[in-house]
Amino acid sequence: MSESRGTADHANNHALDQPKRIGSLTFAILIGAAGSLLASAYLASVAVGVILTALLVAIGVIASVLPRVRLAVFGWMRRMMNDESLSALRQPVVADTLRTVELDTGIRTIYRNFSDARTAILDHMSQSRRVDIFVQIGTTVGVQEPFLDALTSLPQMREDVNVRVLKAGLDSPYLSELRAMTRGKDYQVWRDDIRAGDNHLANLQETADENQWFQYRHHREGYLWRFFIFDDHAFLQPYYRQSDNAQHAPVYELAMSTTSNGQTTALDFSLARVLEAYFDQKWDEYRPTTIHWEEEARTADSIAVVAVLELGRSQRRNTPRRYVLVVASSKLSNPDGPPPFYYFGFPGGQVSPDESVVAALHRELQEELGVTEQDYEILSAKDTHFFTGGTYEGKSTIEGLDPKPMLLFNRTKGSSRQIILAFKGRLKDDVRALPSSEQGLSIVMTEGTMVDSLRNKITIALLQKSPPNQVFNRKHQQFFPDVVLRPQDVTSAVISLLDNRVDSRNR
Repeated sequence: MSESRGTADHANNHALDQPKRIGSLTFAILIGAAGSLLASAYLASVAVGVILTALLVAIGVIASVLPRVRLAVFGWMRRMMNDESLSALRQPVVADTLRTVELDTGIRTIYRNFSDARTAILDHMSQSRRVDIFVQIGTTVGVQEPFLDALTSLPQMREDVNVRVLKAGLDSPYLSELRAMTRGKDYQVWRDDIRAGDNHLANLQETADENQWFQYRHHREGYLWRFFIFDDHAFLQPYYRQSDNAQHAPVYELAMSTTSNGQTTALDFSLARVLEAYFDQKWDEYRPTTIHWEEEARTADSIAVVAVLELGRSQRRNTPRRYVLVVASSKLSNPDGPPPFYYFGFPGGQVSPDESVVAALHRELQEELGVTEQDYEILSAKDTHFFTGGTYEGKSTIEGLDPKPMLLFNRTKGSSRQIILAFKGRLKDDVRALPSSEQGLSIVMTEGTMVDSLRNKITIALLQKSPPNQVFNRKHQQFFPDVVLRPQDVTSAVISLLDNRVDSRNR
């Protein structure tokens, strides 16, 4: 009995002595800080808070010396922190603070990551007339099924829906190979994701051509954020992590209006308004420009046309897309010079002063491939891609020229300026494009082979050994099978455009 009582007394003494280890000064400061918090929560008065803080610091000093007073203070603090009345007082303070934040910034909800916010974003998307989306690579809206399916089904939910998507393209300086290396990313994965997103969004835009409910454009902005803007809400996720940002960065739900006592008030200072203005500005900034063909042609010293002819679908069957090209000129170097190569390009030539662009295109195809107007169709492009030399300038709409070319290439030689127009066409089924009198060699190359020709050495012998590529020689015309093939400048520009949409499965 005495032994157990002695043990209990020892435990009590140990409990009395334990807080002393904190130290007199530290304990006093802790008590004072607690007093400040209690004064702020209960009384919201600075003067009273200062007096209560000083009083509790004094109590803390005394309690640090007298163990029983110290234990009494600890017990009182514990009861106060667990008091339901404190929680009841704290709740309206928190509610008022959140209300103030919403009124000043529009922030209504903060989600832990994109997964937590996905359902709310999709719900607002399905109910909104306005849907503006700003993304980078675009995997979220262009590849992932929940968002891609939601975008596709929007016209069935609302007839007046208007969707605009701004996403980065392969020409974005913030998605370059160097950026991928510095961020520890696989650049090829980036490219494949961008292509896949572009393919899906382009298909969606084609199906929406009749009522123009869906449009998308490429931007070249920094890797700062992605956001979604709807009729009365916006969702913003900043990019501040180099990897797995979607699952670690918060998503802010921003309101554009608030309702109180049955009255709706617009939040003019909401961050969503800033995103609205930013998106509209960038949408106009990356708008395809309009070019008047007559004025453009008047400033050129010469005009040339080429046809990017795709083989008919029955000839292609399950093989990748294939295009008809010709060896336009050759360069065989001397034994001591650089390795020899052939230039190749799409069929075409100069426009005569007395003929139209379309007439020159028909004439060149008949002269070089022996095909007539009945053997193919020329397709009109929605937008024309502009190149100045090897630099891509963006997309534009050409007025006064029909059909519209897929590419306009500006080339300057000395003081003269030449315009080369590339038109997309398709051979009809069972039509073969063989070299005629002007050409000694025509070749059929897949998109993948053309892309590889920009990066690797492609030879005639390699083409002959790699179906479905084909080589057609004119009789009595000698070509060296091991000589490297190199695309002409305008052909390289066309290939770079095709490369943006070549599916990785066909490469």
